[in-house]
Amino acid sequence: MALSEARTDDLEGAFANFRKSLAVDPTDAGAEDSLGTVLCETGQTQEGFEHLRKAIVMVPDFADAHNHLGWGLAKTGQTDEAIVELQKAIELRPASVEYHVNLGYVMAQRRDFAPAAVIFERAVKLSGGKDWRCLDMLAGIFDVLGRADEAVETERQAIEQNNQALEKHLKSNLEHYERAGGKRQ
Repeated sequence: MALSEARTDDLEGAFANFRKSLAVDPTDAGAEDSLGTVLCETGQTQEGFEHLRKAIVMVPDFADAHNHLGWGLAKTGQTDEAIVELQKAIELRPASVEYHVNLGYVMAQRRDFAPAAVIFERAVKLSGGKDWRCLDMLAGIFDVLGRADEAVETERQAIEQNNQALEKHLKSNLEHYERAGGKRQ
């Protein structure tokens, strides 16, 4: 329920339900992670970090908690610690496109462009070259590195993937509307 409330921006309800959940089961690392993540997203980073770190102490191989803590730390400018947490998340779940993208973004923010390129290339590979966002970020890194031809080709691939994803989404919407009786003459 708390996650649903958080997704619908009922943050007070979400906080209350996460706290109730933790009162019932103080060993619930998932609730600690979720509460910490929502707190960080709403600017309550110190308390959020406490909950995320507590989740990690409870379950050291909790990849999402490492990722969430790393992303929160990055957003507050604590990039060294963020990188450690994001690398741990990747170590625990090496096939995660999201974790690679987050680490690549932090590396790029630090202006460590060559390592960021390697990380984004891995994210593109993990996505099967189908995630336009990964491709777009990689193109930007190629551009900064002076690899113009690769930037152009990669951005073209991003546009192609985005168009396919958008077309699929729009067709799905159309099918839904047609099934719902939305056909109009």
